[in-house]
Amino acid sequence: MSFRFFHLYLKVPIVLLALIEGSLFVYAPYLAAAFRFGPSTTERATPTGQLLPTALLFAFFAVMALFAMGLYTIRQRSGTAGTVLRVVAGLLVAAALSALAYFIVPNLTIGRGMLALTTVIGIASALIARLLFDRIVDQDLFKRRVLVYGAGRRATSLLDLRRRSDQRGFRLMGFIATEGDELSAPPERLLDRPEDLYSWVVKNPIDEIVVAMDDRRRGFPMHEFLECRLAGIEILELPTFLERETGKVRLDVLNPSWIIFGEGFRASLLQRVVERMIDIVVSLALLSGCTGQQAPDSYTDGVQTQFIRGCTEVSGEDGTLGSASDAKQYCTCAYNAIKKNVKFSTFKEINDDLTESGGGPLPKSFQDAYDSCDAPSG
Repeated sequence: MSFRFFHLYLKVPIVLLALIEGSLFVYAPYLAAAFRFGPSTTERATPTGQLLPTALLFAFFAVMALFAMGLYTIRQRSGTAGTVLRVVAGLLVAAALSALAYFIVPNLTIGRGMLALTTVIGIASALIARLLFDRIVDQDLFKRRVLVYGAGRRATSLLDLRRRSDQRGFRLMGFIATEGDELSAPPERLLDRPEDLYSWVVKNPIDEIVVAMDDRRRGFPMHEFLECRLAGIEILELPTFLERETGKVRLDVLNPSWIIFGEGFRASLLQRVVERMIDIVVSLALLSGCTGQQAPDSYTDGVQTQFIRGCTEVSGEDGTLGSASDAKQYCTCAYNAIKKNVKFSTFKEINDDLTESGGGPLPKSFQDAYDSCDAPSG
């Protein structure tokens, strides 16, 4: 099964695989945060406490990387080892792109350990999904039953598709010899010409009919094909079928009229508008990324999250504030006191000095803020 999108044939199984893997990649950072911080403290994974934008960005890079590795094609011929190597390489590229994006947009940042854990979970998820996919797609669930109307030189070009990967999307049911054919199909693949083609196709059942007659001027069943078409059965020319399944145009079976009337040489207004919009959106995204991230000039949610996160980690190392929830409550109280009594410019200056010196005694304004809160006993 396939459908056409902007003059590209997209296979339904491959689209489903991409959606499943994309969902797994979105879930991977949440699972990594649960392993690293606990199932109920995933808000500590990012400065803003929101993990969804980070997860969506990682999933986007992962799907694009696997697409670039050629893993979203039904005709891939790499073995198990090749698939594993491509998945690992693709996820490593996605991790590198994610790290670069997190550097440009600090509010999306996750730690290096969590990014590595997310990558490992993504690799394992993709390999498991692909193992199950290969088990399902090799069955007849996604295969179209194809009847070839013709048994001559042009029709037997389909027999060149010998590899299993070449025939993943369809199953050849047989060839029907027609008047004017130079009989070339194997005898065991030949089918008797039914008196009523439409009834035979419905009874068997057939999903597609590929017209591969050597000479269409002799015995072309126009009315029978019309009945099949009205019943929802696809009628395809041989070059169109081969283009869809192999991604190539076979010149040896091509009719000049196919080039004139084929769909692949058209460009609609919608396609041009969408392509131009994609160019503009990508250009603006790259431009905004080059401008860098501006430092905050006031107390924001991001500043609060980073302060509480650092304060909680230091308190946890000291072991003087009891549980993590007690430490977080104490640090939240201290932040609110600092926000109330210290100007942000002073707060930023003190924070920069402490960062450069690697610590040291707190200024009196900060110490008063901490002293105003009741520290729980460890």
